[in-house]
Amino acid sequence: MFDVVSNVFTFLVVVAISFAILALITSFVRFHLLTQRIQQADPSEVDPEDVFQLRIVQELGALHQSPAPFSVLLLEPAVPPDFEAKNGSEAISEWGDAFVKKLRSMVRANDEVFRFEGNQCGILGRFPVDRAETVARRLSSEIARVSVPLGSGVTVRWPVHIGLVSHPEHGDRAVDLLDQARTALAEARKGGAVRYHILPAPGLAKEGREAAQAAAQRDQQASALLDELTGVLRPERLGTAMQKFVARQRKDNRAVSVVYLSVDYFQQYRDHYNAEAADTVLKGVADLLSTRTRETDVLARAAESEFAVVMDCAPVQALSAAQRLSAEIKKVPFRSGSTNLRITVSIGVAGYPDHSGQARELLSFAESAMAAARARGRSVCLIYQPAMQPRQQEAGPRDVF
Repeated sequence: MFDVVSNVFTFLVVVAISFAILALITSFVRFHLLTQRIQQADPSEVDPEDVFQLRIVQELGALHQSPAPFSVLLLEPAVPPDFEAKNGSEAISEWGDAFVKKLRSMVRANDEVFRFEGNQCGILGRFPVDRAETVARRLSSEIARVSVPLGSGVTVRWPVHIGLVSHPEHGDRAVDLLDQARTALAEARKGGAVRYHILPAPGLAKEGREAAQAAAQRDQQASALLDELTGVLRPERLGTAMQKFVARQRKDNRAVSVVYLSVDYFQQYRDHYNAEAADTVLKGVADLLSTRTRETDVLARAAESEFAVVMDCAPVQALSAAQRLSAEIKKVPFRSGSTNLRITVSIGVAGYPDHSGQARELLSFAESAMAAARARGRSVCLIYQPAMQPRQQEAGPRDVF
């Protein structure tokens, strides 16, 4: 009896291993054939969706490595029913080319945008599912404000429907991810105030789906805290966030610093180019700050062209970080249309316990140091000194902890 059980177990193990090897070989062959077909075809005859699928396959790993989480987005404009009849299919194609160009300026540098035949396009986003709600909401909001001028003189502004899925939550096969992204896009097309849809991960129990929906609602509420253009904390939320941060640091007797950054000559950029170019600069600066700050830091838009970062370190360390940021921003071109915009920033730093233990005063002192840096010739970083008079503020109660 023992021998029979042992033989059955051995047989099952062999079958399981064989299936695993077969799946690995099948995946590799499928990847190889897709790659070969695209490489051998005339570039003008390659289906852009095949290229998109290939990039997803490559992201997954042809030999089943452990890929980093990523997301797949499908986008489709809400084209008015009579637009093509009035303007022709060439106008829609022209809009698509211009829209994809603008879309590339809205996503991060390591995300990829693909233009498909017809009206759709795809994005391979290097962000996990827990950021999906924030990204989809920001894109939907930004796209709704985009006006595209056509050669015929017509300017169009169309909202865009977005369907989104993520790996590994929605599977580990490119075909499955694309199919589910199409399903999500179909859900987004059904209308309503929200024009994006994030497909619930398959296989979740009812409780899991409810938890996911609750999390999505929390994300939507949290996104109300974020500035629509830059994706960082809104100016009106900065004070509360700072008070909590400073109070926690003071309680543990730990240092805290405020880095206050302003884009030099911002109004001149807006006047010389246009509002879209100015927005590109602000979004680019915010994206760079987001990648250079830690999750524990507070990053906010403090005014039209000014940002604040609150971090748990002494002012002298914050100054070094500010100088690195200033040098990096000076090297980065922010692309708007066919123009590469290069900017500089002025930065002021203030901190606890060196200057104050009150959040409001720290922000004011850092802003005054920034103003002194700007007066010294711009592209300068300074730590607050008492001689730098704070800007006049409205009288009000001191922070309460």
